[in-house]
Amino acid sequence: MRLICSRKKMNINRYCSLVDFHPLREEHSRTSRIRSGILHYFMNRTAALELAQQKQQEQWQGQEREQGRNKYSPRNLSGRSTIA
Repeated sequence: MRLICSRKKMNINRYCSLVDFHPLREEHSRTSRIRSGILHYFMNRTAALELAQQKQQEQWQGQEREQGRNKYSPRNLSGRSTIA
């Protein structure tokens, strides 16, 4: 909870109040709502990191394909094909 509060730049009391009165929280006790809020925060953060890693991997694969295409292309410096 301290990590979340430091990242969101708020104190613990404010965070607990926001989570406790959040309209989508249906847990019965305040403690359960706060625990659920913490879990939800880190699950969303993990999903966002996985999505960013996937996009980065796709970008790297695209660059590798492009480099491979240019590396073995049978062209001379004028841009014309060397195969007649």
